[in-house]
Amino acid sequence: MSLGQRTAVAQMLASLCMLFGCTMALQAQVLPDPAGDSTQPVSITVSARKRDEPEIAVPAAITTFTARALSDFDIHSFADYAAMTPDLSFSYGGGPTGFTAARTVAIRGVSGQNLFGTSGATGLYLDDTPVPISIDPRVVDIHDIEVLKGPQGTLYGESALGGNIRMVVNRPNLTGNAYDIDARAGGTAGGGGPDLGASSIVNLVLVPGELGVRAVFFGDHDAGYLARTYPAPASKATSDPFVDAARTRIGNQGADSSYGGSLTSLWQVTQGLLLQLRVLGEQQTYNGFPAAFAPLPQFRPEYTLDRAFDVQPSATDQWTLAALELRYQGNGWTVVSSSSFFDRGSLDVEDSTYGTQQVLTSLYAASGVPAQPYLWTGRHSDHQVTSETRLSFEPAHRVSGTVGFFYSDARTSFYIPPIQASGLVAATADDPVTGPAPSDLLWTQSDPGRQQDASVFGELYYQILKPLTLTLGARQYWLRQYADHTADGYLNLGATLSDPQHNSQRGFDP
Repeated sequence: MSLGQRTAVAQMLASLCMLFGCTMALQAQVLPDPAGDSTQPVSITVSARKRDEPEIAVPAAITTFTARALSDFDIHSFADYAAMTPDLSFSYGGGPTGFTAARTVAIRGVSGQNLFGTSGATGLYLDDTPVPISIDPRVVDIHDIEVLKGPQGTLYGESALGGNIRMVVNRPNLTGNAYDIDARAGGTAGGGGPDLGASSIVNLVLVPGELGVRAVFFGDHDAGYLARTYPAPASKATSDPFVDAARTRIGNQGADSSYGGSLTSLWQVTQGLLLQLRVLGEQQTYNGFPAAFAPLPQFRPEYTLDRAFDVQPSATDQWTLAALELRYQGNGWTVVSSSSFFDRGSLDVEDSTYGTQQVLTSLYAASGVPAQPYLWTGRHSDHQVTSETRLSFEPAHRVSGTVGFFYSDARTSFYIPPIQASGLVAATADDPVTGPAPSDLLWTQSDPGRQQDASVFGELYYQILKPLTLTLGARQYWLRQYADHTADGYLNLGATLSDPQHNSQRGFDP
């Protein structure tokens, strides 16, 4: 398509967006079509096996989103590319509690999750660093996204039973300055406002061929399409959700705002030695949770959420990743050493009024507790140090391969601050089930944990004939875990004292 034809198409799409509301990308630069026949297949280079090679040469099931595909399909978030990936599914609510840390991802039906940082059945990698599968890095300045399907234990040992999702971030360019500015605007049916987004990428060469920096900034806002209602404070509907009552309606529930960016420096120390330092960060805020009810058996979504009181659920998720990479390329071999520190804190505030009232009435015989809002707050934190060093070598006497060492130390915690129920002591004075409550404390909980993972891994490739290669891989791992749990409150039937638990495991994966 010529540049004039593409301009005409863009003008037509802009007109349709104005009429119907959609997402439209406006870029500061217009790039001409690549030279050559557009009908010819394009060779895609991936690093799924921790070496640069054509995607067609990788003997594994892989779905790759190139930078052009990410742009063409307007992909900006996890849900955008996950929904387009065959054999991949995801759900919320499968975690310990809350929303931000509760996403579960399955590849080919293999799923799982626990409290230990990145642990689960599907790994999420930013370059060479494993991060929790529940975070949602914005798709900005990404070289490609590679979804590897099936067990990846010989090259990726951290949460790779079902497969891996790997986001490869662009490096600074050492040969020329460049910039890109992108802005988006659109609308969602039933949304509480416009959908907006903007990003900028700046590449600066400080010393030509030797030193460069790359800065990325972005901000996004997706309007909420749900509505929350609540009755008057004196209404019977404050304690019974099935009572008909006049309700006040508040829209824009589930609105999602995020901002962040990255700063990367790349230094060509010598002809074969590269040193890269990268810091990424993101903060995401939810005005309520972007999930509609779909009750059975009809399984039709309900976009109005009837609540007992005027309290606003919310969630925030903030994370930072700092990574240092050393890469030395010799004659037919490459050594890569990557070390990183990941820090994350998230906060979920949930309106659990009706559910808490039901538990107090039906299970604990505490029906005399006055109707009141119950906000359950959950605080998650993750701190992880990761290091990996590996050697890759090109074919010599028909043998090539990759061998390496991996180590990670993840510390996690989950904490529910004290939740009070006014009038609990008086209402339970004659409680035959649990006895009188000693205070108005309803619940509090603390769950610290730690996981240390070390492993030696490798894959060797022997080319028997030109079209036939034998692959042998193995991983020896050592795993140590620590966990504790304390809780207190009326619903917990009193105090649960600290009782730390330890376990360790070692194994060999061929």
